[in-house]
Amino acid sequence: MSRLDRATSSPPPMEAPSAEPALPDMPAAAPETAPPAAPPSPARTPTKYPAMMQSGGAALASVPLDDDATDADLGPMAPPKFLVPPTVTSAADVQTHQETFDRAFAPLASLTADDVVVGCAAHGAEYLSSAQDHLGRFKEHVRAVDVAHGPTGVASSLEAGELAQLPVAAAKGCVGLSLYSTATVARFTPVLLRALRYKMEEWRVFDKAAAAKEIAVAKAKEVGGKAAEGVKKGWKWLKAKIDEKRNGAGLPLAEAPKQ
Repeated sequence: MSRLDRATSSPPPMEAPSAEPALPDMPAAAPETAPPAAPPSPARTPTKYPAMMQSGGAALASVPLDDDATDADLGPMAPPKFLVPPTVTSAADVQTHQETFDRAFAPLASLTADDVVVGCAAHGAEYLSSAQDHLGRFKEHVRAVDVAHGPTGVASSLEAGELAQLPVAAAKGCVGLSLYSTATVARFTPVLLRALRYKMEEWRVFDKAAAAKEIAVAKAKEVGGKAAEGVKKGWKWLKAKIDEKRNGAGLPLAEAPKQ
């Protein structure tokens, strides 16, 4: 074997293992810090208005209170700024107005149905009387219109204030009629109902109605039963006739198809 053959048949020389590259040093991760706590929500100032009357309703608890909409100097009973009159400058003024409001509406809590009826009747009569006065003034003005000098005289003698008495009379008349009719209905309806109930009990209307209802139901059942029996008998008779015709070959079961 020649030297060339040995060189070509021998395996290639093994390379020396190279050293692995060193990994770079990574900096250590910083420890995680907890997020800062949220500041506590400011305390809400109590007011006399319920949550449904305030802006936002039930969700108002999570909305910060707008300092521009309220006035802390007027106290917790103060309304919003746009409702505060110019004369109210302190919490004492708010308290005074609140007491005045309570005194003004206190009589309404003690009113009875009879008081309301009497008040409606009195105000209705007052409005009707005032409507008649306005209508009388309008009629007097119409009678005093100068028609002798034609359209010029009519236009010069008319006054807008006197002409306006007619719509004022109509409006007050409608209000008076509504109040007076309400009082009349409220006054006489209970009396009429009591009288009607008394007469119905006296004439035993309810007992007679119950007896009539029972008789009507019984008669309806009786007539219905007889009608059902008649329908059954009629159906039996008709079926018997049909069977008789079929058995006697008088009634063909089916016609032969035409060719």
